[in-house]
Amino acid sequence: MNLTQYKILLKRLGLLTLIYTLCRVCFFVYNYSYFKEASASSVLEAFVSGIRFDLSVIFMVNLPFTLLSLIPVTFISKSGYQKFLKILFLVVNPPLLFVNLVDIEFFRFTGKRSTYEHLAGLQKDILDQGPQLALNYWPVLLAGTILIAIIAWLYPKSKNAMNVRLKLYIAAPLLISFLALNILIIRGGLQLKPLRPNHAFTLNPNILGNLVLNTPFSLIATSNIQPVQRVHFFSNQSELFNLIRKTKEKKAVSTKAKENVVILICESFGSEYTGLGNNYKGFTPFLDSLANQGVWMKNAYANGRTSIEALPSILASIPSLMTEPYITSIYQTNEVVGLGNILQKEGYHTSFFHGGKNGTMGFDVFAQNAGFEEYYGKNEYPDQDKDFDGNWGIFDEPFLQFFAHKLSTFKQPFATGLFTLSSHPPYTIPEQYKGKFPKGDLPIHECVAYSDNSIRKFFETAKKQPWYSNTLFIITADHTQMSSQPEYSNELGAFDVPLILFHPSKKITVPDDEKICQHADILPTILDFLNIENPKSNYFGTSIFSEKEEGYALNFSNGSYNLIKKDLYLSLNQENQCQCFKIDPPRNITHLQEVPEQKKLESVLKAYIQYFNNGLIDNNWYNSQNH
Repeated sequence: MNLTQYKILLKRLGLLTLIYTLCRVCFFVYNYSYFKEASASSVLEAFVSGIRFDLSVIFMVNLPFTLLSLIPVTFISKSGYQKFLKILFLVVNPPLLFVNLVDIEFFRFTGKRSTYEHLAGLQKDILDQGPQLALNYWPVLLAGTILIAIIAWLYPKSKNAMNVRLKLYIAAPLLISFLALNILIIRGGLQLKPLRPNHAFTLNPNILGNLVLNTPFSLIATSNIQPVQRVHFFSNQSELFNLIRKTKEKKAVSTKAKENVVILICESFGSEYTGLGNNYKGFTPFLDSLANQGVWMKNAYANGRTSIEALPSILASIPSLMTEPYITSIYQTNEVVGLGNILQKEGYHTSFFHGGKNGTMGFDVFAQNAGFEEYYGKNEYPDQDKDFDGNWGIFDEPFLQFFAHKLSTFKQPFATGLFTLSSHPPYTIPEQYKGKFPKGDLPIHECVAYSDNSIRKFFETAKKQPWYSNTLFIITADHTQMSSQPEYSNELGAFDVPLILFHPSKKITVPDDEKICQHADILPTILDFLNIENPKSNYFGTSIFSEKEEGYALNFSNGSYNLIKKDLYLSLNQENQCQCFKIDPPRNITHLQEVPEQKKLESVLKAYIQYFNNGLIDNNWYNSQNH
């Protein structure tokens, strides 16, 4: 062993550090709209802090390479052995750098670095859609190929000086010291706990944590999926439930008729893409007109940032308050009391529709768990070859027509849900509609306009059906997506979705259409409208018809629990540090020093966290003694 071995090894690992920094530059430039509110000094600090995470993952995954590069044997300088080391280097590192490149694009859809559970939840879809993903995201493949070529070309070569040996009494302590340094770098320093993803989220604004992180570190750190942690904010259960228990009220809507229920979940229809409350036209003229005929909730928020998180929130009032989606979590077999479970007992026929391949994101299984007895996906669609979009499933227009006619075969009353599909990457619309809709600033805009037109045609068909006039329609979006409007490029805009209630033959009124509401409120709102009691409800949702209950919205983002209340936004990180922000219309957020209401709101948020975590662990959200 000699010092030249160490120098060459450090050059090779240094090359990786440079490449990781280059990936971070690309990540920042491509997603600049998410970070433009940050000061130059904060961005620079994010880049410097990111090196710590880069070094941790580089030294971690290259530990075998390091050991094999420093073993005190004579043949280490041989050309054959050095070629073996280069092959090992090129086998281990490029795949991790490749996921870094992929996340530059994927971040726009999730608002955070990819984690192991996201990949696990989408594994089947990735395998199924591999060819079309490669075709539509060929720039990522090309960039990855170029990156591998650069690494292979710049890979530092060995030197003849490696034949000069150090004495054993010098070489042994040097090797031990270097390996100890490796361990220190991998754990991220001398702090009590090893480096974790949430350590990245210490800068202001919070979203800079995604710039600090790199995707390989995020994936590895979350690969050993751990259950949620039990919390003990409240030792007195009565105190906890007093903060989140809903007030019993006389039903806001007194109807004895068993109305049908249709829930339309629009893929990626963030409020930004509509004309509702915006000073521009938007891409959803039909939904905008429907909102004017019914009730449009002006401050509605998704409980998550991905489709797989939306279904539990909408169908079963389960907000996404953990890193792993509920559908793929270890708690997926917990008791669920969904809308379908409740309405089946009231004599309703229940069903769920999604034009994607059956099994996509576990929608079919979860819908069944939530009490929707029939599922209609791509497999059940009668003319798959004609109307297949070539990527994910059936185009929205024909599938919505299939939906409208299928509903007419069901016995009334029925409750059903449909999840649209076309406004999803790679943003494909039928050939006959190419050039028919405004393209806008983002690739998704044209698809949103196509899907909105598909919904318009669905309603035209539905009007002719016998069930239409006796039906409550709930229209919302699963989550937001990429943003081009500055007013939506913040923590509020990232979750801001439309929520519309419409009934063809009844005038629906709510006490306050500016009340804060969330996906988890949809289930209790429907039951309130139908005048149906639910003896086994959880505490996450509140009917928007409630006059006494104050509206809240909950989400978990970038390692922090967040609560949105009218005029105030509260954020509690995993170290229990709380920040309070003032909300100025429409979505401006200003950090506040502690305000009188903060303590109470912090208690409410902690009560929800404890109820969520401990209820998951104990599977007792619906325990009667809690009510």
